[in-house]
Amino acid sequence: IPEEHREKIDEWLKIDFQMRIDEHITRSRCLFLVGPTQHGKRSWARSLGKHISFVINFSLRAWRDDVKYIILDDIPWTDISPIAKGLLVAPGNVNLTDKYMSKMNVKNNKPCIVCINDDEGERILHSDTGDYWKENGVWIPLRRGQKMF
Repeated sequence: IPEEHREKIDEWLKIDFQMRIDEHITRSRCLFLVGPTQHGKRSWARSLGKHISFVINFSLRAWRDDVKYIILDDIPWTDISPIAKGLLVAPGNVNLTDKYMSKMNVKNNKPCIVCINDDEGERILHSDTGDYWKENGVWIPLRRGQKMF
């Protein structure tokens, strides 16, 4: 973890990640790892424990209750924005859907890590819900050469 981001990430891991997994809090902020490709965002996220990872597409059919957290990697914001609040902040019982499935009620107590490149991060922050995600996300901007490992 780059030194300049260590404190913010450690705080997220302690509060939003572990306390939500242990159900000491009822929702968590999403961790947004934003930066160039090949900088270890997904590898670092995968190292934290039992998870489910969605790469490029979100598939509700692949949902698993036995994992601790969710990783979304390179999924276009336009694909998940309609369900983002139910998916990214682990609010408990929610109705989720995707392009190919009808709504399904799931217990989402799973913290979420979103791994995206700079342009997608800008798209989120400048969307109509950008202010919400500034408040309900922890944003880690990685510069070129600043790797997670």
